[in-house]
Amino acid sequence: MKKASTNTYNQTQLYLWREGGTVHFHEKNVAFEHWNNIRFQSLPYPDKEHYTTVDVRKGLPYSDHTFDAIYAYHISEHLTWHENIAFTHELYRVLRPGGVCRLSTPDLHLKAVDYLHQVKQNKIDPSIDNRKNYYWSVYGLIDQLARVSSGGEMLKALRSGFYNESYIKDNYGDVHMSYISEKQNRRDQAESKGLEYYIYAIYRKLITLFSNDKHRIYIENERFYFDDISYKRLMHTCAFVEVTAMTYNTSSIPHWDVYMMDTSEHGDYPLEPSCFVEGKKTILKD
Repeated sequence: MKKASTNTYNQTQLYLWREGGTVHFHEKNVAFEHWNNIRFQSLPYPDKEHYTTVDVRKGLPYSDHTFDAIYAYHISEHLTWHENIAFTHELYRVLRPGGVCRLSTPDLHLKAVDYLHQVKQNKIDPSIDNRKNYYWSVYGLIDQLARVSSGGEMLKALRSGFYNESYIKDNYGDVHMSYISEKQNRRDQAESKGLEYYIYAIYRKLITLFSNDKHRIYIENERFYFDDISYKRLMHTCAFVEVTAMTYNTSSIPHWDVYMMDTSEHGDYPLEPSCFVEGKKTILKD
């Protein structure tokens, strides 16, 4: 297990995300160099040079008061409300007094507003483009919660080309483009993977071979959606103070202007439009 290390800014930081291409192929992402990194998955993976894989529902492998800053990127939606409370308590435990914890997740408010807008647009003009946007608003609000196969209807729409690129960019940032390119990236990197990787790949294949629930094994399903009201409530419930809604390019984490972990590498827009909140751990009094 990788131990926490001090970076060039004399801080110890932890970055957590669920398996996916957005983080892996975001070229501006400097977390691998300056942060300790955990990828959330239920199945084991070989540890990498820059990160280790952990099922965060079972706790975090660090001592109390280890980190000055923590960022949990798009993990919350894959946990139930009660799992979120347990996980956020763990983040609080390993954060140092006075430290900053940042959370991000798909924004329920944006999803709901977009759905209502697309319903209205389809009633005014039931064109093919408006119909595409309407179905994608439904996919984002319902399909990813209820899907019974890996990727759900959203993945089928991506593969068939049933989407408007401008809608994808506005509502999902770069996330789906990274998924589209991920297969090619995996093929390009195949020669650099050692024997250990293929042993784990065979193990994972055996586990899922006879299962119809791959989406659940890989924790794909989204289990709970937050808006800034409920997200703030989660942090308050777990004893965080000074809880504040943030944007993709604002943060109380020192040197955020250097990291810019939520900014697209293709322009000044969110890597993935999200609900962002931050809170601090109470400073211990003498």
